[in-house]
Amino acid sequence: MSYVGVILISITLFLAAGFLLIFEITGDIKSIEHLYKKSYLQKPLTEVEESVFLDLKLLAKNNPEQLLNEEQLEKIEHRDIKIDVRKGNNKLYWSSEI
Repeated sequence: MSYVGVILISITLFLAAGFLLIFEITGDIKSIEHLYKKSYLQKPLTEVEESVFLDLKLLAKNNPEQLLNEEQLEKIEHRDIKIDVRKGNNKLYWSSEI
């Protein structure tokens, strides 16, 4: 039982030291919550990203052979959105900036 107690006390002290260090650096207890939320917050898609996603989804569902057509993919591709098409482990198409 003493080994378990030492391990639990050590873990508790390490967690307390971590929280104190974060508090010392940021100066705010709420910053821990903000750090957690920022790292796990899912950003919504922009209108352009959603449009490209839906175009690719429809293309893959209705005519998957068109995903191999580079001209078709270049029409869908936008300035801030890069496309990478793979079949198994083989890369079939990727944007020039990737």
